[in-house]
Order: sequence, then structure tokens, then C-alpha cells
Amino acid sequence: MEQEQDIQAIRQQALEQAGNFIIGNQLLIQSLTGIRGVNIKVGPGFATSMENGDVTVDPSFFIEQDYKPEWCTYGLMHELAAHLRGMVLDPKHAEEVTEFYKQGQEYAVFANIFEDIAGNRRMHQLLPTMADVAKDVYENKLFEEADLTKEPRHLQFLYGLIRESMIGEGDTVISDEVMYAMDELRNYGHIKKEDALEYVCNPNIPEKKRWKILQKVVWPVYERLLEKDIQDRDEQKKSEQNNQNNQGKQGNQSDSGQSQGQNQEGESGQNQSGESQNNSEVEQQNSGQSSGAGQEGDQQEQQNGGGGGGSDGEHKHSHGRGDVDKSKAGDEFSENYEDYWNSHPEVLTEEQHKEVEEFIKDQIENGNATVDPEQDESKEQSDSNQNDKSKGGSSEKGGVPPSQEVIRALEITAGAPYEVIQAYRRDLDRLWPLIENIEEFYEQIISDRLTIDTKTKRYQDEGTINPDQMVDAYMAIRSGRDEGAVYQETEISTERVPDSGGFDFYLGIDVSGSMGGQKSVVATESAVVLVEGLASCHQKVIEAQKEHGIELGLDVATSVLVFGEGAETLKPNGEMLDESERMHIYQRAQNADGRATEDYLALETILEEVREKTDIESKRRKKIVVMVTDGGSSNSTRARKVVEELRQEGVVVIGVGIDSSAATSLYAPTGKQINGVTDLPDTLVDIVKDQIRQGILERKS
Repeated sequence: MEQEQDIQAIRQQALEQAGNFIIGNQLLIQSLTGIRGVNIKVGPGFATSMENGDVTVDPSFFIEQDYKPEWCTYGLMHELAAHLRGMVLDPKHAEEVTEFYKQGQEYAVFANIFEDIAGNRRMHQLLPTMADVAKDVYENKLFEEADLTKEPRHLQFLYGLIRESMIGEGDTVISDEVMYAMDELRNYGHIKKEDALEYVCNPNIPEKKRWKILQKVVWPVYERLLEKDIQDRDEQKKSEQNNQNNQGKQGNQSDSGQSQGQNQEGESGQNQSGESQNNSEVEQQNSGQSSGAGQEGDQQEQQNGGGGGGSDGEHKHSHGRGDVDKSKAGDEFSENYEDYWNSHPEVLTEEQHKEVEEFIKDQIENGNATVDPEQDESKEQSDSNQNDKSKGGSSEKGGVPPSQEVIRALEITAGAPYEVIQAYRRDLDRLWPLIENIEEFYEQIISDRLTIDTKTKRYQDEGTINPDQMVDAYMAIRSGRDEGAVYQETEISTERVPDSGGFDFYLGIDVSGSMGGQKSVVATESAVVLVEGLASCHQKVIEAQKEHGIELGLDVATSVLVFGEGAETLKPNGEMLDESERMHIYQRAQNADGRATEDYLALETILEEVREKTDIESKRRKKIVVMVTDGGSSNSTRARKVVEELRQEGVVVIGVGIDSSAATSLYAPTGKQINGVTDLPDTLVDIVKDQIRQGILERKS
């Protein structure tokens, strides 16, 4: 009885403390949510009032989770700043984030952590006293354990980041591998280093811009850690299975004097004690884990469906996101994720979230509330680099300069100063006719690969007019014989077209000192034409396959290397091309300062990669190496040896010499000389087209 009275007293204290805080900071809170005219109040239970524009919330259920009264207040403010704000100010973007959440628990925890950090920092800017409360609640409640090394790597990454953000640097312990991953993001970029983690956690940067960098830059690093965690779990399962099998074999070996019944009894006893489990038992365990993860959404829906209050188990992960899809990570780390959500109760259930959203929308539509124009992120222009996609997205189109936030986002994404990005786009505009040449050529290749069946249809049916049938159809109609077949219909066969295996293009560029000046500039431009053009071709293949439901086998990948005094890979072999790769090629290939021409090192790098890929798909792909140089090799014997080894692996190796016959000799019989560097871009385009044609003919023969 006394215990219940104590709980009620603490609950009342929490209500009063939170209520007084809200009343005393109402204007700041409206700035925090971005909505004017909607009043947040604290009371026993959840409610909305259309008459006076009030939303009443009850944070006191935190008391049942052993929260202090001031922690309850913080929990309420956190909900407003980190989650409700985005859903109200920019619903369209909030839907995109919700879809990201639903892909799996690993996605949901990732997004939630970064929303929490940015939202909390926004709150601390407006309400500085909350920063001290945050340190207290995160250090003594939410993340009490400072040593995170027992957690999977991807959760060490997230937990370490939020601990550092809310508590400060100090006693948090993470593995070296995770620390290196964080340092990689804090020093992102090839030339101009940027702190990508600070960018995505900075509340002063519009959420859509932060979200873009979060997905493009931060997620791949997190995903890499996650994949290693999954790999560890898979290896652990194999090891445990092997041990269990070995123990089972030992258990089956018994003295000849023992009876069959004793053998069975011993085996049964071993299984029950966990010393020897057969395959079916392991499958049942795995199935049980999977079904447990699958039931999580149903349990969550029941927990989130109630009204305000505080029954045991309520107020787990809500944020209005709905159920989360199953995934392998969700199954493997279900207990870790469940621990996270259980330790982070939310003020509003999913149902209440939706009710508040609809309530605020109604208030705005009825003129009782307005969106603070300074806080409205829904009208933010998307990054200008998405405009005019066909020409690389020049942000100066239309004469409207990008904001500083956009410029900073571009610099972080590309890993280069904005001036370099602008220069790249100007050059891309100038080089676009050559890129279009490659695109048009490949579009014809795609069209030729599609099997087309043309047949005529009666003229009243839908279809494409067949001009060859128009006269016959007219005469048939005049004579009253028939209505005529004036329309034709084309059908694309959905059978798989004989696979060419795809193409891998490797471009090596000489960056020795003799290539300085115009040679290195034009060589760099040629590399830009190659990677941009073939990346666009690969995208066209994907679109055609999706449209027609057919596998074309025409995917194309590129790689760019430079060689001089050593060799360096600027773009690893792959079909896609991102901003950082563009800038790395553009900046490094123009810097011709090598004191040697160690072309053999670049060739050996390619040879090693080719030999490592032993799967059937890789073997079927046609591989083409093009080396651009203006002189002889520093070790022509070694270079010639690697060229022959590449050719033995089925790789086409072509040399292009600029005002030099050395490449003609080294790469004979496929070496060629051009007189003047200005011919280089056209020469490379011709090589690409010729090799693709030959590759397709070889597959047909």
C-alpha cells in the first residue's frame, strides 16, 4: 500500500514538474515543434482538444521504468524535437523515412539513433538546461554500460556515437575496428576532409539534406560493420554445428556389451542436456528465432494500440512508423534490438502519433494553427545537383545560387571543394556530345538484343499505325469486305536473350611528369567520358530489363587506374559511379608529377583482380584494358610479361601512345599511336564501341 502511494506521489511530481516546464517555455516549444497555435500540455492521460488547440500528453509512465521526474520531462521534449516535429513539418519526407524504417530492425535502429541525436541537439540549443539532464539520463539510464565491445559492431557504432553526443567523450569503449570506421567518416573526402558524422547530426542543417548524406555516406560504413557481424554469426553457427556433430558421433560409439536401448537412452540424454543436438533440433532453434522476430510486429501493434497510460510493456518503439519487415539481421540480432527498444520507451504510442498528426493538420487547415515559416522544411529545394540529371546536375541552372547548406552537402558527398565540383560540371557539359555518342550506340545494342514479334491488328483496336497496311485496309473497307488490319502490335519476348556475360573496362592513365599540361587534362577528360558514358549505358540496361522483364546480359562496369611512380586505383571495378569517384578521377588524373612510368604495376593490379574472380559469371564477362601513355615503360620487359599473362586470361589489352610509338611496340598487335592528344577522347570512344561489337559477335558465334 505504501509502495503504491509512493509511486502515485512520484507520478504526481513528474506531472507537475513537466507541466510547469512546458508552461514556462511554451514559446520555445512552439519553435521546437515548428507549429504556432498548438499548445502542448501535460496531464493524466492523452487527449486532443479542437476547441482550444491543446494536445495533452502524460509522460508519467516513465516512472514505472524507474525514471526520475526530470527525466520524464526530457522524454516529452525529446519526443517533440526528435520525432513529432519532422512528421508535421514535412510529411512527404517523413513518409520516406518511415519506408526506410520498415526495411528491417537494422534500418529502424540506425535511423532512430540519428533522429535522436539531431533532435536532442535542437532541444539543447533552445533549452540549454536540458543538456545536463540529457547527460544524466543517457549515462545513468539509457546507456549505463560504457564498455560496448560486447555488442555487435554495428550497434557499437550507433551506441558509441549517441553516448559521445549526449554524455561527451571519455569512458565509452568500442573496438578498434568501429573506432576506425568512425574516424573514416570524421575525415571523409579525398582532398578536403569533412566530418560527415557532425554534418548528419547537426540540427541547423535541413533534415532532407542530412538524410541524403546519412544514406549515401554513413549507411555504407554502418552496413559494412553489419555484414561483418552477420558473417561472424554464420561462422559461429557453423562451428557450433561441427562441434555438435562431432559430439554426436562420439556419443554413438559405445562398448559392444551395451544394449541398443542403452544407446538410445544415452543419446536422448545427451540431446536433452544440450551436449549433442541433431540437425533437426538446430533447425527448430533457428525457426524459433525467426518466428520470434516475426511476431514482434504483432506484439508491437497490441502494445501501441492503447490510450495514454502506462501498463507494463506499452510505449515501446512507435514514432508512427508501423511494423518493421523481417530481415536476416533482424533475426540474428533480435535480442539486441529488443533490448534497445525496451530501454527507450516513448511518450506517444503509434496510434497517438497519428492522432496528433491529424489533429495538427486539421488545426492548420482550419486556420487555428500555422507552420512557422522559419521552421518549414517542406519547401526546401532539393539539392540542385539532382536537377538536369542528363548533364550532371549543374546547380547554377536558372541562375539561382545554391545555399551554403547545399554547397556543404555537395562537398561532403563528393569529397572535394565546391569550386572543383563546378569545374567538373562545366567540363561535363562540354564533353556531353561524346557521352551521348556512347549512349546512342548502346541504346541500339539494347534494341537489337530484344526479340520483337510484330503482328497486325484490326483498325479499331489499340496499337501503332502500320503504314504498309493503310491502302489495303482502305480498299477493304470501301468494298465492304472487311474493316482491315491497319494497326500493328509489337510484343517483346520475355525469354532470356543469350547472355553476353557483360563487359569490364579498365582504363590506365599515365601520370608521369611528361604527361603534364594539356596531355593530362585531355586524358582526364577522356576518363570522364568513359566512366560517365558507360555508367549511363548500364542504367539504360537496368531500365530496359525492368520494363520488358528480360535479362539482357549487357551490364557494363568500369575501373580507372593511374600509374607513374607507383600505381593507384581511382575507381574500383563496378557498374555505378558516385560523386566521390568522379572527383577522385578528376583531381588525381590531372596531377601528372610522377618521376617514372611504372605501367606494369597498374597491369599487375588488374591481373591480380582478374585471377581472383574465379566464378562463372566473372569468367563469362569480356574484359578490356586500355593503357594511355606518352612514352616508354620504366621496365618494358616486366610490362610485356604482364600483358602476355593478361591475354592468356582472355583479357584484351590495348595501348594508346600519344605522340609516341612505344605503346605500339609494347602492346602489339593492339597498340596504336595518335598524333596529338586532342584525338584521345574520340579514340577511346571508338575503342569502346569496337570492343562491345566484337564481344557480342563472339558470343553469337
